[in-house]
Amino acid sequence: MSRMDPGPVTHSYTQELKDVSRVEVASPTQSNRVSLRSLSLWVAAAVSAVALQAVLTTRCDSALRGVADPFLDDTPADVNRPFVATRREQQIRARYKEPVIAPAPAQSAVARPRPPELNDALLAKARKFYDVRCASCHGAKGNGNGPAAEMIKPAPRNFLDTGWQKTTTDETIYKTILKGGQAVGKSYMMPATFDLNGKPDMVNALVYVVRSFSDNP
Repeated sequence: MSRMDPGPVTHSYTQELKDVSRVEVASPTQSNRVSLRSLSLWVAAAVSAVALQAVLTTRCDSALRGVADPFLDDTPADVNRPFVATRREQQIRARYKEPVIAPAPAQSAVARPRPPELNDALLAKARKFYDVRCASCHGAKGNGNGPAAEMIKPAPRNFLDTGWQKTTTDETIYKTILKGGQAVGKSYMMPATFDLNGKPDMVNALVYVVRSFSDNP
């Protein structure tokens, strides 16, 4: 019994070889299938992200350029006249055939003489001031129909109204221009022009511009 019995050892080694042979190794075909499936998922996700980005970019670009959004009823019906009517309002008017009532043409008042202190340069400056600061509400022709007139409640003054021209003093117009509509009991939405403080010649020139609209309707 001095020698070791090789029987169990041989049996154990043989069993290990059998166990190793049973280990399943992934075939190259299965690996390729997994790689193709992952690649397909990544490609689908990338295409979806690009499409979503394109849609969002188009919508944002249209909004910045003022293009009417077909998905929103509150967008302007006409981008060139954004304060006139929305798409919903235009559809309602078209459905019920709302009549368009044109304002009656105002009669011209008696032409006023030009003050001697009002030179050409000052008058040109006053008219430019009116175009920049006043025409958006009162209109380029003073008819109270500027692009922002729809937002003003009550509506901006129509300087072609001869009745208003005859019953309103220059002092009232002067005060309105300088201190705003609220200073004369009118709408607070008519802003003051405090930057004209200390410039009476400029304010008087603006008063003359307001008066001149009814002379040249």
